[in-house]
Amino acid sequence: MGHDAFAVIRETIREMDEVAIGRVVLTNREHIIALEPLDKGLVGTLLRYPYEVRSEQEYFDEIQDVKVTKDMLDLARHIVNQKAGRFEPEKFEGDYRMSRAARVRSMSDTAPEHSRA
Repeated sequence: MGHDAFAVIRETIREMDEVAIGRVVLTNREHIIALEPLDKGLVGTLLRYPYEVRSEQEYFDEIQDVKVTKDMLDLARHIVNQKAGRFEPEKFEGDYRMSRAARVRSMSDTAPEHSRA
């Protein structure tokens, strides 16, 4: 029965070209979520409450205005075209997580015997 309800909601959203807005609790905190149909499922994107959104001036006011020349843009486009490719997530690893795990292992290897459980 749940599969039918899920499919009906997903297909209705898809047919009407709409996004569903809901609430979800993650890590003991309620979030607003946008749900969009994707293939046989729904993709959720967490949204922000107004109090979490700050004015862009708070971030960008101190950035200097810079005149970007055509030559600079042409060079940048060339570099981007040279580096462009298909995203292959399997080529990426969580470097931070892996280095942290290695650090924890090395700490446990050097810990005194009586402190190991």
